[in-house]
Amino acid sequence: MEFSSPLLEKSIGSEEIRNKWYSDLDKKIFYKLVNLDPTSVRKKDFSKPGKYVKWLINMYKKESKSEYFDFDREFDSDLNFKLFIFSTGWYASKVKKESFYLGGELNKTIENDIFKFPTLRDFERDIYKYQDEYRKETEDAKYDVVFSDDKVDVLIPINFTASAESAKNTEWCSQSYDGYSWWNKKALLFRIVPKDKGYDKLKLTWSKKEGDNEWHIACSKYPEIYGGGTPFDMIDGKESWQERIDYMNDIHNDDKPVSIKWKENSDNITKTMNLLSNKAKETIKKYHENSAS
Repeated sequence: MEFSSPLLEKSIGSEEIRNKWYSDLDKKIFYKLVNLDPTSVRKKDFSKPGKYVKWLINMYKKESKSEYFDFDREFDSDLNFKLFIFSTGWYASKVKKESFYLGGELNKTIENDIFKFPTLRDFERDIYKYQDEYRKETEDAKYDVVFSDDKVDVLIPINFTASAESAKNTEWCSQSYDGYSWWNKKALLFRIVPKDKGYDKLKLTWSKKEGDNEWHIACSKYPEIYGGGTPFDMIDGKESWQERIDYMNDIHNDDKPVSIKWKENSDNITKTMNLLSNKAKETIKKYHENSAS
């Protein structure tokens, strides 16, 4: 069995994987490496190695005889943070942009392939160039940058601080910790933020549970539109979100206050959604596909 084959077994936990593939590795060391990986699952009664544990095991075997790989608190915290940055779309976007500006061609997987770093020091030197910029751009809030161009940023808040910040001056329930926690467990919380302040920001809440593709879109005020499949599926020659807008406009065809408010909302949703390029839509769809569980 090749070394690349272990840890691909998603249905079993850390201990079964350790016994099957890494029984020669000290148990405490194995779990320290699992805990260093921010993508590992660590629950009270179950744990599963993350996608960087194989690489960490390789690095440990190379460095274990030196004092460099010493598992003290500062080392653990720093490496965990660097791996977290590496796991984000923000980092992948930076690598792609730099390759473009330098006139290079980037392999489609190289930006998120941890094995491109032959040593731990190579990895740390590379991420060190980005971590201060990452902190400046995210401050205390942590976002994953799904997509960015000259018209919009598409973000996902990955902690409550970011959720509250992105929901400021809106009616979104993600301003509260309970609201954020409840939705974050079941859905991806896309935030579509126009660069032009004349446009309203949108939330696209899209279920990440496998087999449940319900989505909701709202501007800063409610009510919202919702549907199934993807917001970009074609229905009678229109994207799904546009079909729902038109359907709601047919319902709210009078001058009642609720209809007036809806018409204002539908205009704001339409204006901002029309800023999304085909590339932006495909990136959102692919992110959702990769996150389904």
